[in-house]
Amino acid sequence: ATRTATSVPATATRTPTRTATTTNATATRTPTRTPTRTPTKIPLATVTSTQSMARLYPQGQATATIRRLHLPYVGRPLPPTVTPTATATPLSTAAQYEARVIALVNEQRLLNGCQPLVMDTRLMEAARQHSTDMGVNDVWSHTGSDGSSPGDRISAAGYGSSHWGENIAAGHNSPEAVMNTWMNSPGHRENMLTCAFQHIGVGYHYQINDGGTYGYRYYWTQIFARP
Repeated sequence: ATRTATSVPATATRTPTRTATTTNATATRTPTRTPTRTPTKIPLATVTSTQSMARLYPQGQATATIRRLHLPYVGRPLPPTVTPTATATPLSTAAQYEARVIALVNEQRLLNGCQPLVMDTRLMEAARQHSTDMGVNDVWSHTGSDGSSPGDRISAAGYGSSHWGENIAAGHNSPEAVMNTWMNSPGHRENMLTCAFQHIGVGYHYQINDGGTYGYRYYWTQIFARP
C-alpha cells in the first residue's frame, strides 16, 4: 500500500543542434536543425517497494511529504544488518534498537557538522505510541488511528515544541536497515540532519503474526524537536 505523493514536475529541453554542411562533387547536403522537444511534465514516481515516509513541520505546520528516493549514501557505511528472530521482541531488545538508532543518527549528524541530539523521554513516549499504533491498529500514516497528528502526540506527551519533524518506516528488521533507508531518502535525511533540532525520540514496535492490511511487522518512528 502506498500514499499518494505530490507530483513534482520536471522539465527536459533538448538543445537544438545544427548538422554541419557536407560538400562533395555531386551534391550539397542542406543544413538541418533538430527541432526543440516540447517540454513535458514528469511526475515524481512513488516508490512502492519502500515503506518509508517523512515529514518536516516548522512551527507545527506540515510543509512536505516525502517518499523515499534512491540517492548516494552520505557518511561512512553502516554496520551489517542484524536479523532478529521471528518472535515477539522483548522490551529490552526494543530499547536497544531504539538506542542504536539514536546513536547512528548522532554519528551522521557529527559527520555533517551538527550537534548530537539528546534523547527526550517525552518524545520517546510519543514515538513508541505511534509505532505501536501502526502495528496494532493496522495504520500506515503519520496520522494515528485516533486522528492524531505528530504535533498532537508530542503535545500530549508534555513536550512544548516550536519546530519538529517525524520519520516513520516499516518492514525494516534492524536499526542498520532502517537507517540505511532513511539516510538514502532526501526528506528523511533532512529531518535527521537538521542542525536546529535538539531532541530526539525513537519508537520501535514488532507486531508478531502481523495479519493486517500491510503486514510489515517492524514499525519505526523518529521524532525530532526543539522547545
